[in-house]
Amino acid sequence: MSDNSALRLFLEKTSKDVKNILLHSDFVKRLPIGVIKERILDYSVRGGKCLRPALVLASTGVVGGTPDDALGIAVAIEMFHTWTLVHDDIIDRDRFRRGGLTIHAQIYDDFSQWNTHDPGIPRDHLAHSLAILVGDAQHGLVMDLMANAGLNGHLDPGLILHLIAGLEGDVLPALLSGEVSDVLQTGIPLESIEFEDIEIMLRRKTGALIAFSALAGGMIGLNCSDRNHPFLQSLDQYGISLGLAFQLRDDILGILGDQTKLGKPIGSDFREGKRTLAIKIAFDRADKPSKLKIKKLLGKSDLTLDEYEQLKQFCIFWGGVDEVESWARKLIDKALQALVTLPDNQYRYLLQAIAEYTVNRQK
Repeated sequence: MSDNSALRLFLEKTSKDVKNILLHSDFVKRLPIGVIKERILDYSVRGGKCLRPALVLASTGVVGGTPDDALGIAVAIEMFHTWTLVHDDIIDRDRFRRGGLTIHAQIYDDFSQWNTHDPGIPRDHLAHSLAILVGDAQHGLVMDLMANAGLNGHLDPGLILHLIAGLEGDVLPALLSGEVSDVLQTGIPLESIEFEDIEIMLRRKTGALIAFSALAGGMIGLNCSDRNHPFLQSLDQYGISLGLAFQLRDDILGILGDQTKLGKPIGSDFREGKRTLAIKIAFDRADKPSKLKIKKLLGKSDLTLDEYEQLKQFCIFWGGVDEVESWARKLIDKALQALVTLPDNQYRYLLQAIAEYTVNRQK
């Protein structure tokens, strides 16, 4: 079986297991009938790459652990990712995610008759408010899943505390810091923003959780929370490189991707005025007329298809796309090198396949 086939089957099984655990979650069953219960699993049942839980399970296996023992934590990390998507979609004013409406857009449609009742708040504010609460409930589900992983006897409760501390005490502050920077950077002129500031934002906003997924799996497999363990250091380095490479590829797909494959509109980063590395590199290299055009179009909320195409071509012509793709490839090579010190087994090959998939994926 090829590495690609093995990874596809592994991701499919992981996705099936994640959905099954969530659909039978006691936490979800305990929720009262209403909008939160109706929407809390929307993104999860639609699918998704399930990359983060796959990283947890493969990292558990590569160091000699039993991946099934890590399923609860793997699902918790996927749900942690999901609640951040719900909130991020509100911030970015996106309407589509994973081939369907975003949570706030779906709730807006659910309450189509709201205005007939002369409400105290507009329907769009209602939808945003309820979607935030759905994300909050998902965060609560994360903690429920992690606590139960320690209560069911499969994992050492002390290790669970270390994992919770890592997720809530390390990853969450980094992620929030990255999200704040992502929002505030849209107000910084392209000629003033520093390349390094964009990189730091990407490492925090996306990279931190991906890196933690690999590290958490290794900790579970070894039943060890000492980050100085050589295997954990290798998985940490792998995850750090992989996380940034993943976001770089995501930014490129936002420029070049196929909307039908991505399940969300392309060009949204342009409309939101996001300071991606591709647009920054292109801007710095562009001639004066191109710079003026980029500044005029970037952040235009009603960007037309033709204007999107112009920005796309600027990113290509001035080397932004090629430079980012080259950097992502170097990061993946670094991630693969970090795996060399780990045991030579099927899970190491899966981790290698995940790395290659990261820079080659089309969605």
